[in-house]
Amino acid sequence: MCDMARQGDATERLSILLIEDNGQDSARFKEWLEEECGVWPGADVTCFFNLRDALSHLSGSGHDLILTDLMLPDSIGLSTIGALSQAVPTVPI
Repeated sequence: MCDMARQGDATERLSILLIEDNGQDSARFKEWLEEECGVWPGADVTCFFNLRDALSHLSGSGHDLILTDLMLPDSIGLSTIGALSQAVPTVPI
């Protein structure tokens, strides 16, 4: 069971951006976040398989949290975190 808490209206859903290049891992994690982790109820999870597509999506979105694999096809390690931080400095990664 996830122990994530969020302030605000109890009807709001947590919006999570998930970046994971393994399709099976992405599907399992998305299912877990939506079904087990949500307390309002559930979470809205948007998935991308590479950093480039995720960054393109971020420009017009309002996510509460970003979860990312650090070994992506187009980015590795701290460069992934740096690119995300630069794109959306106020969103926790």
